[in-house]
Amino acid sequence: MFAGVMMLNSKQAVSSEYGKALCQNLSRQPDEDIVELDFEHAYIVQAKVGALTSYDGLSKHEPHAASLLSGEPLGPAGNIDGDHKLIDKELAEGSYPALRECRGAFCGASYSEAAGEPVLHLFSDKLGVRPIYYWCDEEMVVFSTALRVLEALPFVPKVRDDVGVAESIAFGYPLAERTQYVGINVLREAEIVSFSSDGISRACYWRWDQVPTQEISDKDALEKAYKLFADAINIRRRGDREVGAFLSGGMDSRAIVAMLHASGADIQAINFSPDRSQDQALARAYAEQIGVSFFAAPRNHSSKDGFRMALTRFVRDCIDRGEIKAERPNGLWSGDGGSVGLGNVHLDDKLLSLLRGGERGSAIKHLFQICQIGFPYRLLQPNDRKIVADLLRTGVENELDRLECADPGQAMFLFLMVNDQRKHLYDVYEDLDLHRLEYQLPFFDSNLLEFICGLPVDYRNNHRFYTDWFSVFPESTRLVPWQTYPGHVECPLPIPENLSYQWGRPKPQKLTTKIASRISSGIEALRLALDPAGLGPVPRSRLLALAGIQLLCIKDYSYAVKAAERYRLG
Repeated sequence: MFAGVMMLNSKQAVSSEYGKALCQNLSRQPDEDIVELDFEHAYIVQAKVGALTSYDGLSKHEPHAASLLSGEPLGPAGNIDGDHKLIDKELAEGSYPALRECRGAFCGASYSEAAGEPVLHLFSDKLGVRPIYYWCDEEMVVFSTALRVLEALPFVPKVRDDVGVAESIAFGYPLAERTQYVGINVLREAEIVSFSSDGISRACYWRWDQVPTQEISDKDALEKAYKLFADAINIRRRGDREVGAFLSGGMDSRAIVAMLHASGADIQAINFSPDRSQDQALARAYAEQIGVSFFAAPRNHSSKDGFRMALTRFVRDCIDRGEIKAERPNGLWSGDGGSVGLGNVHLDDKLLSLLRGGERGSAIKHLFQICQIGFPYRLLQPNDRKIVADLLRTGVENELDRLECADPGQAMFLFLMVNDQRKHLYDVYEDLDLHRLEYQLPFFDSNLLEFICGLPVDYRNNHRFYTDWFSVFPESTRLVPWQTYPGHVECPLPIPENLSYQWGRPKPQKLTTKIASRISSGIEALRLALDPAGLGPVPRSRLLALAGIQLLCIKDYSYAVKAAERYRLG
């Protein structure tokens, strides 16, 4: 984790108050060991988690320069220190062949005061999996690997961006480089943003829309993808004998565990799902099939913080109790990225047909239906409803226009990769100071993704390629059924009966639970309505009406209350 401030005017020094605020807000751990770098025109702070590597992420090879790195580039040098040096050299020269060879998830900041002129480069990995947020005005630039740091700094203005908030409500994240604040941006995929007294410049060292379609047989494609995936596993494993890996009832985590098992690793498989669910039962059956340790925690209650934070708390507790036996227990293997990257989970054949027929408006509407993207329009006045609907559609159109793909179906796939998947783990990195967990992410390996992007999008759709890909894995991978997405290629093996399905209809809540939830939501709506803080386009009269409906348990509008809360926090 790191954060910093740089003055854009070479005649200005950094205020001691700025440095103090950075130190106070980088980490919420009271005993955090924070490295402070105090330059004439910049102040940079860093805290090391150390979950994936012992490398300290700091290169300070000159008196008036420093470079920070988070994550693992997995580049041409073959070691993280060497890759860091190569990246620094390329940033200074403005040519990026080594960066284009990096296949890992990483981000960084490089600062120098050569000839007394402050220069700062911020850079992201090819997909932008690890975030860097930044804000600047005419005097300074402020940056951090966690948005909460910028939120806490008194000298960074927090002005709600209604577009970013609306997109967060609908998609779960703002599109493009936006956040929920005006002027606070996040780096895009493969982006380098440079700051100096001359202004701001941006460079993109890799373009996913320029990956050519390959002429390759299906058989050869399956075998090459398998080899690339094996390589993605091995380069991240670094010879670890004992590893911890998430194992669900689906294909992504099974593919990872199968590959780790084939490579001779001693695996502790971890499952976090409800009792009597396909997710838990099929994971357990597969672990027993290949003879690996299986550790399950029933997830039979909802968490107000959501699945991800409940998961990290569970894993953190297990590590603290010594229950996870691994050489790097804080660096767990995770299947994030597989279903969208290899399975095209948010696309279908109808969507491709609409796009290729030039019916982009209908295609976007269909995408919203597939992904269950919605907005509680009843929160707003009629005129504002149309404005928000237009903003959401235009946001997708602008992203599609940015992608220069011959096949509009491939453009929609890349839209999801550089938005949904790019921001998929931002919540994990946001709270890195608290849970200290990192994920090994072989499905985000850029060598693997580059090859997959070169295959016809139709073959990848609906898990067609993915299901065929399982045929080249060890036979044990296919002896136990796996959970599949609705409408995608079904598992050829019968699923045991009386198991809950992840995408099935949820069990009805107990009456007492339902009443308590609605009353709590009603109280929250009332609090928001009476709060003097601005709520953007949400009228207070609507919130008062929602509060009455919730408190009387007439109908459940808790989703609308949560949306209103986003506007207040934005």
